[in-house]
Amino acid sequence: MAAIAHPGSAAVPLEIDHRFAQPYKPALITKGSASLAATVLNYKYEDGGRYQSYNDGNLLLLDPNATSSETATTPERLDILHHIFKVLTGGDLWRAPISGPNARLPKRVLDLSPSSSGIWAMEAADALPGATVIAQSSDSTAASPKFKPSNCTFRTGNDLGTEKFDFIHARALSSTTNMSFPTLLRHIYDNLNPGGWVELQDYAPNTFLSDDDTLRLVPALVAWQRELAEAGTPMRGIADEYKRLLSEVGFVDVQEDRYKAPIGTWARGKTNKELGLSLLAHNLDAVEPLTTQVYTRHLGYSLQQTQRIVDGLKRDLVNSDAHIYVPFVFVYGRKPLR
Repeated sequence: MAAIAHPGSAAVPLEIDHRFAQPYKPALITKGSASLAATVLNYKYEDGGRYQSYNDGNLLLLDPNATSSETATTPERLDILHHIFKVLTGGDLWRAPISGPNARLPKRVLDLSPSSSGIWAMEAADALPGATVIAQSSDSTAASPKFKPSNCTFRTGNDLGTEKFDFIHARALSSTTNMSFPTLLRHIYDNLNPGGWVELQDYAPNTFLSDDDTLRLVPALVAWQRELAEAGTPMRGIADEYKRLLSEVGFVDVQEDRYKAPIGTWARGKTNKELGLSLLAHNLDAVEPLTTQVYTRHLGYSLQQTQRIVDGLKRDLVNSDAHIYVPFVFVYGRKPLR
């Protein structure tokens, strides 16, 4: 199956909407990413339709100088990221052919997402009422949601055990796991029933690209990408290797779908603007804790120096003249029947 040509797909060029090429104006700026988080999470998927939270006549933007008390909380940030993945696929939770008229619906599903609010697992449980869905997190402090579908359970730990599943979903592993990927994929392969599917959904949170050389307008982001890589952070380009790695482990029918998610509202089309607004909110909220952790613990910067870097990064993120985007990838494959 080839990549679906949704707006935002790597198969469709991102067109610049020159109506919003002007700098962001203070009159259009809201109070921090918490306001934007509430806005983008109002986006609804109903009967395959999409109802935009983005409104051409009421462009919501962020104050790059918002205090930490005005930014979205970590659960909100994770829910925004979940929202971005769903917008990219037109509302689908997965790209693997596990559902549909001729598909055999999975009975046991594992959501292996180390850093997650559990929202994917709960939505999957609603979509697959006949399945048992288990959400497993390596975060020992993660709490099970108070309200969840009866067929959805939560657990913590790194060991997959010997249980067998029909579908294993994993998201953002490249930035949240230190395990060798070939080793992890072999574990996933062993824990799948014959004919079962795996799907890896990922992105590179410190990889920013542009197709028109406007990346040069955001020097703080360019330097940040380089310094994070030099610091040896786990956010590496391993997602580019998923297709090859799945095939090497033994999966068949391996497919890869690639997408471009713009940052900000510079790209033409309401869906691209929804993506851009959401990814802008996510990045403005995530950049400070990530940068503080890496720069103070691994690069020897003081808190004051790090804060100046964070301020520069936020200014770059809201630079509407820079037509930057982040690559997202969905890779899925099947374990052979024998």
